[in-house]
Amino acid sequence: MTLNRWHRIGTGGLALLVFGLLATHLFATTFIDLKNTVDWDAPKELVLTSSDEGLKMTGTGVAILAQPELDNDYRVRIRAQLLTGKGYGIFLAVRKNAPLIEGIGFQYDPGGKGFRLVNLTTDKDLMPPVIIATDNLEHEIVLMVTDGVLRIDVDDTEIFRHEFPDPPAGKIALRVWGNSEVQIHALDISRRRR
Repeated sequence: MTLNRWHRIGTGGLALLVFGLLATHLFATTFIDLKNTVDWDAPKELVLTSSDEGLKMTGTGVAILAQPELDNDYRVRIRAQLLTGKGYGIFLAVRKNAPLIEGIGFQYDPGGKGFRLVNLTTDKDLMPPVIIATDNLEHEIVLMVTDGVLRIDVDDTEIFRHEFPDPPAGKIALRVWGNSEVQIHALDISRRRR
């Protein structure tokens, strides 16, 4: 039996495997069907298109997934590739407080900063940036919140672990900036069974 990228176990794979066995899937797609783009609240400056390759986001803006808020014990897994432009981000604990978006952002910023974990309200790094993978290749990113601890793996390697006094709660969103173009090949959101 051949395992695909979603089932491979690497450096942090055991924790992810255990979480996966105890998880309830809330949202999972490869975006091949265009109807999956209607699940996103996105500004008109951000164009969402669907194809056999997945969801392409072009422009500048934040697309918030129209799903219930997540509170604790959840995992977001995404396979994405920056095609052109300045970068993309995956936002957790998103709350729309017009005109601001509040929450926590994990951003792929190849312009010298690599991966960043950012407080979206203050635009300050929660931890020093990790300068890896500034190559515009496809990357698998897993963000897992368990008991108030956020753990982030990139391509099966843990790069961030941050503890919050209160678990990061809110919606999930994707962001591109600087007139970027990013291809989202797959997205899976799950919550640990209670």
